Amino acid sequence: MGSISIWHWLVVLGAATVIIAGIRLVTRSRLRRRLHNIADRSQYTSARAFESPRPPPLTLLPWFFFIAVLAMVCGALVYPALDVKFHTPDRFGIADELTRIVLLANRLVITPSFLFLALLVHLRPNHSRALKYSLVLFPLVVPDLVTLTARFNNDTWLWLSVLIELGPIVILFAISVGGAYWIRNLLREQVPKNPTPQATKIFAFITWPSIGVLLVASLVLSMWTPLAIYLVSRYVLIERFSLNPILYLRAFGYDNAQNVYAKVVAPAMLDFGVLSALVHARQKASVLTSQASLLHFGKLATVPDAVWKQWVEYWSERASLVIVDATARTTNIDWEIETTRRIHRQHPVLILASECENDLSVITYGNSLPTMSHARQVIAAKAAKALLKEDIDVLKWRKKIWISILLLGSTYKALIIFLVINSRL
Repeated sequence: MGSISIWHWLVVLGAATVIIAGIRLVTRSRLRRRLHNIADRSQYTSARAFESPRPPPLTLLPWFFFIAVLAMVCGALVYPALDVKFHTPDRFGIADELTRIVLLANRLVITPSFLFLALLVHLRPNHSRALKYSLVLFPLVVPDLVTLTARFNNDTWLWLSVLIELGPIVILFAISVGGAYWIRNLLREQVPKNPTPQATKIFAFITWPSIGVLLVASLVLSMWTPLAIYLVSRYVLIERFSLNPILYLRAFGYDNAQNVYAKVVAPAMLDFGVLSALVHARQKASVLTSQASLLHFGKLATVPDAVWKQWVEYWSERASLVIVDATARTTNIDWEIETTRRIHRQHPVLILASECENDLSVITYGNSLPTMSHARQVIAAKAAKALLKEDIDVLKWRKKIWISILLLGSTYKALIIFLVINSRL
């Protein structure tokens, strides 16, 4: 065996650094809190004016698809030019070397960099989900598209593998165009109808909390394109459910809001829709979500103080469910309860409070984990009755289906490898 060069040691060290930093950023660490403070520092000095949702363009994620097409064009121009310059009769010599460099750079540099940028966007209130998902999708799809042309020759097996790889890209574009058309039609209505129970079940399936384990498995198996299809489908569903969010209201002066949000409200509502809440200079997004998982951040917004009531009225009319934490009782909280009960008549308004409340219609919780866990289960059960029209146990089938999909994805990847190997024998 030859000696290991310094470059190999640098690659190993770099990969270990990326893994450790990623774990620290995903968990509730001091590093994440510092980044969160930086990300939303300027969001409260000049709060964005309240605006209703705008219809999307022809396709969702337009910049991502523009860059994807540009990548294919660049690859189609670069690889033939290399063949001419170096007068290589065998295209695989130069093409393979350049492909190896591009894919290695993607794994070691491009992917960590773009995921870090996407995380910074994710930590900001009022952030653009289109930008965030484009940053995540870029390293999954674009490098493969750049190097796709390197695999073109007259071999039947290789052409078949290229067509198989192009198929999911077409599926990505079709999902994006169909999602944009779906959302534009919904926005033509003055008040978009709430998602059906069947659509809510699909949302719960796509956003299953334990999906992270399967996503890591798909990355280990290098199933980049199926993962991209999942992310685009998730983005379309989240955009649709954002039109009828689950509204969470509380007093900005309530000191325990971050614990209630992280341990009660957010995990209970993850299966049923997009959680939407206001944040303020008195209780910033970095404070409200300081104890929450990255998957539980929801849609956080800032608006000028003069129009916060307009924001509450607008989204109360469109919300699929409203949750109000009335522990820190103020005149504003009383107004929110009265207003949401008057406007939001399709489903009951769920009122939370600490255990000191004696009202039987209020869902109570305490500071201990068992009482918060009980409150989370009660809220989830009420949400299932209201939005699924069934008991929450109906969602237990998700694990088996996701494992089956992972097995199908592994078979798909094995087929691609088989076709490429046969083309070079």
